[in-house]
Amino acid sequence: MSQLQEVGLVESSGDMAARRVSFVCAISIAAVGGIGLAGWLFSIAAFQSIVPGLPPIKANGAVALLLIGFSLLMLRPELVSGKRLLLGRVASWATIIVTGITIAEWGLRRNLGIDEVMFRDWATQPGFSPGRMSPLTALSLAS
Repeated sequence: MSQLQEVGLVESSGDMAARRVSFVCAISIAAVGGIGLAGWLFSIAAFQSIVPGLPPIKANGAVALLLIGFSLLMLRPELVSGKRLLLGRVASWATIIVTGITIAEWGLRRNLGIDEVMFRDWATQPGFSPGRMSPLTALSLAS
């Protein structure tokens, strides 16, 4: 290992590969959220469900994915600056707030009013709250 690598001035090929993978993951997460949100915005059922026959992504779940992808892009170590750090943190906290309220709705068995803020969900099966992402989805996105 050279002296430049020891002090962190030269990036190893493993570090570069990890940065590329993190970038691709961040873009992929944001793209899934963006496509799901476009499905709600333009009423395109194929964009709302990745696998035909499975339940569609809820609008607030799509927004959470978009925020997570954006946050990951903003918080990439090689690009972090004061503004990017703030934007990344705000996106992360917004995701935690939305998913936290959804988890509270499931736990309290109450509608706290965030499920259909952006779009009316007419396709929800009886017995389920319209527009609400599943508790497993909310827990996964919050973690």
